[in-house]
Amino acid sequence: MNFKSKSFLISLLLISTAFALTVPREPEIGSDEYEIQDYFEPEIIDVQEDRILEGSRSLLAYPRLRVIPNYEHVTEGSEEYKKYVTTQLVPAVVAYFTAALKSKSPVLTPISSTAKTLCGYPTPKALVEGTRGDVIVIINTKYDPTGGWAAATNLCALSSSKRPLIFKVAINTYAMGNIAYPDTNPLVHDLYIGTIVHEFIHGLAMNGVLYKYFIDKSGNFLTDHVKKMEIGGEERTVLDIEPLTTRLRNHYGCSTVPGVIMENQGGAHLERRYFRYEIMSNGATHGSKISEVSLAFLEGTGWYVADYSYAEPYFIGKGQGCEYIFGECDAKLFDEFCEGTQLGCTPVGTSGGYCKSSTKSESCRFYSSQTEFNCENPKGIYYVPFASKQVFGRGLGSRCFSGNLTTKSTEIKYDTYCFTYECQGEGLGTTLIVNFGTAQLTCLTKGPLNVKGYNGHFDCPDPLNFCTTIGKPVCPRNCMGRGTCVEGKCQCKVGFEGTDCGFATTN
Repeated sequence: MNFKSKSFLISLLLISTAFALTVPREPEIGSDEYEIQDYFEPEIIDVQEDRILEGSRSLLAYPRLRVIPNYEHVTEGSEEYKKYVTTQLVPAVVAYFTAALKSKSPVLTPISSTAKTLCGYPTPKALVEGTRGDVIVIINTKYDPTGGWAAATNLCALSSSKRPLIFKVAINTYAMGNIAYPDTNPLVHDLYIGTIVHEFIHGLAMNGVLYKYFIDKSGNFLTDHVKKMEIGGEERTVLDIEPLTTRLRNHYGCSTVPGVIMENQGGAHLERRYFRYEIMSNGATHGSKISEVSLAFLEGTGWYVADYSYAEPYFIGKGQGCEYIFGECDAKLFDEFCEGTQLGCTPVGTSGGYCKSSTKSESCRFYSSQTEFNCENPKGIYYVPFASKQVFGRGLGSRCFSGNLTTKSTEIKYDTYCFTYECQGEGLGTTLIVNFGTAQLTCLTKGPLNVKGYNGHFDCPDPLNFCTTIGKPVCPRNCMGRGTCVEGKCQCKVGFEGTDCGFATTN
């Protein structure tokens, strides 16, 4: 893989409307240093909206959200790079949101602006003349080796009802300057997709400027939905919006969850202590999920209806009860957390990584994905023991397992492995068969498993839990709205390819 920014490959944490990523001097997953970006007062544009009251239509009857990208300010980078941004990267994200969201306020008139500038750039010609759509996204590229950011979002204009109409997503070509095609560096493309998805959600809803404009079923502004509460010994910002609060209570199995807990710094991201590996907590770290949390947040604005078939499975904290929210991040109680600094598998099962904390995780320790231990990194095979027995590569179906197997006479430290597997049976009779090269390891219960010819042991996960969560095949992002998911594999429509149908073959 040819990476312009090694820090971006190994560590990409995303930014809110007011914040941008600082690239660390040393590569490190989960870096969370931020700096203030420019703020622009959003213009108010008077457009005619067809407000559709909830219950008056079924999900299928709501019109799709028309997300219209504008590329007039994609000026930095080679012609090939600009083509990649405008025909591959951004269109894939637009396709996702067009498929995943319906509009409760379709715009009936063209969106136009009389302002000379929007978000610090000359108003695009198409917006001077008027563009039909529900949301306009101005994309611009900029080379900035000093700012230490990867991408940034700014609100440019709101409708008279205070719904986002225009926002700008800036892409720093210093950090995101690769051309990531499926046959060259698909994992980088996956990181870029996560970056832009994250930014779109900031522009559509997750922005402290917008919270006071969220509306109820009757179209009235919500009140008392943004709360300050003491949770875990700290004052936190909590948004109590439906259907998100109900979905969170069901997820955790706790009826007293007060709402979604936002980060302490700015309140424009989900609190990482509770939402590790959710796309709006730590963005494009390998394995981050666009979960029902993000989609329910969007729906909770009152502006959109979410299609939850586009939510990726997210199991962190699932069924763990109220103690997971209100108690300590105790690794002895919850498998999501870890202790020490050893290697282990991330909670989403796609990568190995070291146990560490960050300033955004409230000192809670998680296994943080490392690129060299990622099961979808084809070059991961060069970093591991038992290379002939492991499987690394995008979409090849391996998952992360742990243990301390060795052919040496003395036990070595813990390691992670990427093996393919098969789930057999169902319910309490579920058996997990792990392919150890040509041999098979049979896991009947959770615990250490001795392997003939090796010292140390292999860690069997609980077969039922593994096979129904991280081991269950899933179509990434439900094929981006460009294909059909069949038994965990995307069957792409003509003109698209990739494990998530994220690449257009006709451009």
